[in-house]
Amino acid sequence: MLTMDTKYKKAKKQFSSVKFDLIIYASPPISIVKTIKYVKKRDKAKTYLLLKDIFLHNAVDLRMIKKQGLKLIIYKYFRRMECELYIISYKIGCMSQANEDYILKNNMFLESDKVEVFPNCIEIEDCSLYSRNKRNKKQI
Repeated sequence: MLTMDTKYKKAKKQFSSVKFDLIIYASPPISIVKTIKYVKKRDKAKTYLLLKDIFLHNAVDLRMIKKQGLKLIIYKYFRRMECELYIISYKIGCMSQANEDYILKNNMFLESDKVEVFPNCIEIEDCSLYSRNKRNKKQI
């Protein structure tokens, strides 16, 4: 996960002639900050973060990372990367209203209009297929 930025930067040779208007990226991983910054600056692109998981806070809840002792250094490193990712993102799409509320409550530096609900899926009301002959209506 930590080497992801390095791999993306190596790929920049392949994409040197490609310019991006919009960069859409999902988190986790939060270790793509340098890559996003680089392409955003180079191409003057808008950036959209699809926040699929609140990685750092989940890692703390699962006791993978602690906010005390020597592990505090690891927490602070990832927290800095997390904040930087939020800051460089033009918009942040959260999976639910609860996630949006959580992000805004725990990241007071974010403006509320920067964060929005962008769910993984939507509920489909009617999933009927119609053939040209309306008598042959098929239900999925």
